[in-house]
Amino acid sequence: MPYRWVGPLFVGFGLLLGLVGQTGSGRHGNAWETASLVLAAGPFLLWTVTLVSGQLGERHARHDARAVILRTGLVVHSARSLGLSSWAPGLRHRDLGAGTHLRHRYEGLRLIVERGGRYYAVPTEWRARTDSVFVLRESAGVRIELTPGVIWVRLTSSRYCRDGIEACVPGWCG
Repeated sequence: MPYRWVGPLFVGFGLLLGLVGQTGSGRHGNAWETASLVLAAGPFLLWTVTLVSGQLGERHARHDARAVILRTGLVVHSARSLGLSSWAPGLRHRDLGAGTHLRHRYEGLRLIVERGGRYYAVPTEWRARTDSVFVLRESAGVRIELTPGVIWVRLTSSRYCRDGIEACVPGWCG
């Protein structure tokens, strides 16, 4: 429901208009009447702000889920295999050999957010409904490199071009 916040907004404003109507008619309500109308309108207006914020958050999340390829890239080097799923779409794992300290290299990840030393990452072809989010932490045996996101020129709402190569953002094209 795109406008589910309209109901609480109208109720809150209606209560506040009742307060304005009292003062506009020359009748001044006592302090209890005024306070009760303001206190009754407050929760409805806060509810409206909560619903609008939730709606905007959902819209941004849907957009970000469709445009994962455009986010900052991650390259993870690890001394031991991290066991990141080999079936994850777009994730590439390379074993650099036993003589290398950080012998496992993971590419094809995109950074969602970094909080408290943890990197939340998804594969480049991530699907929100079915794929996992990887939580990585940098340590002596794990190094995380940030790379620029893919710089694309928008051709249409779902097609991008980079260096003459046209690409389709997964989930946007048929």
